[in-house]
Amino acid sequence: MCYATRDSVQACFVEEKFEMRTKCSYDYDVSRVTDREQSACHVRGIKRYCELNNIAGYHVTNNYCIDVMHTLLEGVVPLEIGCVLYSLMTEKRLLTLHDLNVRLIQFWGVISVDRQKKPPEISQISPPGHGLSPSMKATQCWALLKYLPLIIGDKVPEGDEHFELLLHLSELVDLTFSTRFTPGMVSYMKAFIADHLTMFVKLYGKQVTLKPKHHFLVHLPTIVLKSGPLIGMSCLKYELKNSFFKRSSHIVCNFINICKTLANRHQHFAMYSCMSNMHQRDVVVVGKSSCIPVFSVLQAAATAVLCEVLHLASTDDIIIARRLNRASIDYRIGHHFIIDFDNDEPVFGKVQCFVCMTGQQQWYLVVQKSQTVMFMSHLHAYMIKDCSPSSYCVITLTNLADHHAVCCYEKSVGGKTAKFVRLPYYVW
Repeated sequence: MCYATRDSVQACFVEEKFEMRTKCSYDYDVSRVTDREQSACHVRGIKRYCELNNIAGYHVTNNYCIDVMHTLLEGVVPLEIGCVLYSLMTEKRLLTLHDLNVRLIQFWGVISVDRQKKPPEISQISPPGHGLSPSMKATQCWALLKYLPLIIGDKVPEGDEHFELLLHLSELVDLTFSTRFTPGMVSYMKAFIADHLTMFVKLYGKQVTLKPKHHFLVHLPTIVLKSGPLIGMSCLKYELKNSFFKRSSHIVCNFINICKTLANRHQHFAMYSCMSNMHQRDVVVVGKSSCIPVFSVLQAAATAVLCEVLHLASTDDIIIARRLNRASIDYRIGHHFIIDFDNDEPVFGKVQCFVCMTGQQQWYLVVQKSQTVMFMSHLHAYMIKDCSPSSYCVITLTNLADHHAVCCYEKSVGGKTAKFVRLPYYVW
């Protein structure tokens, strides 16, 4: 989208300071690359003419789209996490590699949300610029970044500049994967990216050169204004399709024309999905359920709220379940969700059970409310506690502030055990 000299890149990280590429400048650079007298393999980032320009109404200089999965989760994030861990473990010796792996195992052994995204055991900590070893999938790297401050935060003193970079990166990723943006958020994002790149250059500029994916961050605010939230352009969901072909390739016995076999199986699976309504996003799949009287479901306080909201008597029968699935998302007893906002702070609740009135299809969540104590910036998580006396509410799946469950983790702070909730991205 733009080009600049090395000095200007290091001086400022605001898009307005760069010279934006135009169609004329693009054609000129392409002509210089194709010139036989030009010995360079590229000119200001241009290696060859892009065939996509032959599409009517399209030109690469007007392409306001970027894949944040490859840019952040498989580019910037593993590189910067590797830099921070090397500083904390090798230079400052705040913890060892064994301690880190033990903490990762313990953390993923007790949580229920994002459990399938557990990162692999880190084999070694390489010097800055080499990233993480072994390499991780995008979802694993995202999960590691989300929970790393919560896992090792107690081993790092507050104010450590390297750990502050990790916290800054966590907030940057949270902001980038937000599902909604306001003009104020875009302005904040522009300043935040500039501060982050400046911070990274200050700490590791002598050891690591900025990658092209670092430069792509500068254009994210403009892309949001032109094309909407970045998560809608991410390849994260689309690459999940790879798992179907990987599983099929391990099963089939035809190795003569494997591509035709996989295409045939995929067509069969697509037809089955349509005929079984698997593609419908509003269908609720219920796990094991039972029909019992209202008074035998929960405590008296929860029963009273349930009867009041659903206009039931305590002796009426209702259907309860321990697990639901809607739009490929699992809802289970014990999961925490954002149920409301109070003074711009999220209010969390723990699912006690799922309830449906007999003869109806609408499912309700019986949730025990939690009190949000404060946001712990050093752990990048909200500290919560159970309300006293216990408070309950009944809410539908569609009325949740966010349909993704949040991770709740108990951690000892100051000699006392407290609950911490980590949001997956900016929710408002």
